[in-house]
Amino acid sequence: MSPTGRPKGEYRKAQPEGAPVSAGRGALQQASAPVPERAAAVAALDEAGAVAALAALAQGARLRIYRALVGAGAQGLTPGALAATLDVPASTLSFHLKELTHAGLVSQEREGRHLIYRPRLGRMDALMAYLTAHCCQASGTDPTVCGLPGSSSCPQC
Repeated sequence: MSPTGRPKGEYRKAQPEGAPVSAGRGALQQASAPVPERAAAVAALDEAGAVAALAALAQGARLRIYRALVGAGAQGLTPGALAATLDVPASTLSFHLKELTHAGLVSQEREGRHLIYRPRLGRMDALMAYLTAHCCQASGTDPTVCGLPGSSSCPQC
């Protein structure tokens, strides 16, 4: 058995785009209601999913890989193109892509003989919505006027 409680060699399956992630053992529920326009995106991501996504991005090579995929957009990139662009060995790249896929931040699709990796931008939107769902609630500012942090319409951001 691995430290995660799964038999060795057994991995979590990547969630389909927009699928909710289970809360897992010990996950905390949200204490207050999120900003209304972001409620659907936040509902698609719970605390355990947010932690997994942030943990995946908390490693320098994975962050560079994700940013390269975002730069490629919907076209995506093959592992060979990523390895050449980022100067990362293939085995290391494979490990990092697996971690990003398991966190739900990257999708993998086979096109002929090639694997294409694409960023799941909806998942990143859900993560951003989860992180900013309670903006301005403590200050008493109407949270519906607040956009993402740094918004000029919110004096607290």
